[in-house]
Parts: sequence; structure tokens; C-alpha cells
Amino acid sequence: KTMEHFAAAVGKRDAQRQVAAIRALADVAGGGGDDGRREVLRAGGGELVQLILEVLASAGVAGHRINDDEDDDIDVILKLPGLAADAPKNSVFETQLPIAALEALLLLRNLCFHTEAKAHVTANPRALDALVAAAGASDPGARAAAADALLALTHNGQRIATLLRK
Repeated sequence: KTMEHFAAAVGKRDAQRQVAAIRALADVAGGGGDDGRREVLRAGGGELVQLILEVLASAGVAGHRINDDEDDDIDVILKLPGLAADAPKNSVFETQLPIAALEALLLLRNLCFHTEAKAHVTANPRALDALVAAAGASDPGARAAAADALLALTHNGQRIATLLRK
């Protein structure tokens, strides 16, 4: 039922309801340990990852590759809207992303600690790109959540480590 509410909130771009649904899912995924994460993945799976990516994209955290042969990966990440290069110099501890995007990153982070998450995240080609972009965000919470998620995914996951190197 929560997945239906989340999908409807994303479709309507209702940030308040998105946050409520994400928090409900995050409570189960975070507080329920492996069993909770398994249930959230079973109920949502690839659709949940897609909805999270839509929330992140609406906040300016890109989940697609930008092709510019003259820039290296770090230059590309820092040029994305809402990321470190765009941040005012005194905003180290200020939130830069909407709360729905931060909550979505935290939910994705919680899910990435489950072994079944690797299949769902790598099934969507934009997911790793969005996590890498979020790791370069000016928002410290976004950076931490994305870095944790990437660490969880690469732990004992050679395929994901290889994808990140590309």
C-alpha cells in the first residue's frame, strides 16, 4: 500500500506525501534489519528504485551520463545543478537538496545494505550515476548517504566496482 502512495505522490509531484511515504519505507528498511530491507525490496524492487531516481532527478541530482570528452568524471559531476560547484561558499552545513531527495537517498542507502539490492540498483543504468552525482553534492547529508550506499554496493560486488570504474 505504501508503494502505491509513493508512486502516486511522485506522479503528482507532491513533495509532502513523497516524504511521508519514503519515511514509512525507510522505517521498515532501516529499523527492520535485513528482514525489513528484504520486504521493502520485495514489495518495491525495480519500481522503487525508479521512483527514488525520479525524486532525485526532480531535485537536480542527475542519473544520466553527460558526454563531454574534455572533462573528466569529477568535472562532470561538479557541473551538475545543485552540486558542490554551485553551492555558496559558506553553505558547508546547510541543506541544499529538498527534503524528499535527502529522504530518498537515505532510503536507497538503507536498501543498498541488503545483498538483493545490487540486482535492483544495477538493473537501472541511471542508479549508479545518480549515486555518484549525489556523492558530489554540496549537501553534506546527500554526500554521506550516497557514499554509504556506494560503499555498501561495492562490498563484495566486483561487478558494481567495475561499473563504477567506467
